[in-house]
Amino acid sequence: MKIITTHFVSVDSTNRWANDHASEFDSDTLQLITAKQQTAGRGRGKNKWLSPDEDNVYATFAFSLCLDHPGLGNISQLMAVAATASLKQLGFSVQIKWPNDLMIGDKKLAGILTEATRFSSRMSVSVGIGINVNMTSAILKTIDRPVTSLMVEKGSPVAVENVLEQLVKNFASSLTLFLNEGFAPFLDSYRQMLIHKKGDAISFHNHNKLWIGKFQAINSDGTLALELENGEIAKFFSGEIVADQFK
Repeated sequence: MKIITTHFVSVDSTNRWANDHASEFDSDTLQLITAKQQTAGRGRGKNKWLSPDEDNVYATFAFSLCLDHPGLGNISQLMAVAATASLKQLGFSVQIKWPNDLMIGDKKLAGILTEATRFSSRMSVSVGIGINVNMTSAILKTIDRPVTSLMVEKGSPVAVENVLEQLVKNFASSLTLFLNEGFAPFLDSYRQMLIHKKGDAISFHNHNKLWIGKFQAINSDGTLALELENGEIAKFFSGEIVADQFK
């Protein structure tokens, strides 16, 4: 698949730009939108993503998906697997906090946001990722949750371009397989990369409701199997985990 790159010195949000231009993209290409800085970076829901100049990876991968493709709900997980593998190849010990946050220990390193726009014959998908690469401890301390950066973990600066290059390589190859075979080839890797173990207490917000239970497994379709307090097993594709669970 041909990769077409659009780079900005500054943009409000790489995801927003991709969504706004989705109708212009060739359906047979992978569009890569990157920026040195985002002025209105976004996370899931109404969360903001702090995006200072030149310190981090800000990237959105945009591509087309058939309307009947079964893996739409797994795309954030696909990116999480590709990004975690990329960072491990660069020497960092990274795990995934369900459904798709990248963690080092109990601190968040990266976040992923997937959005889709439906056209008459296809689905245009934008999957954005922000990775904290060279953010300093002083900046990280201004964020209201435990966060880290590759520089803080390594103790020295990390080349942003090397992180992005490895990510593009891994995601592009993963996407080709995903388009042909769905999420099944990545399921075991996703399970192994998860920070959660069977029986772990887990609580999260989904559709404005707080769910509390015990982590049981990741189902074959990528959903979370959660044992609720009444013993019932429920499944979820996504949710926003309560932050203080990891403090």
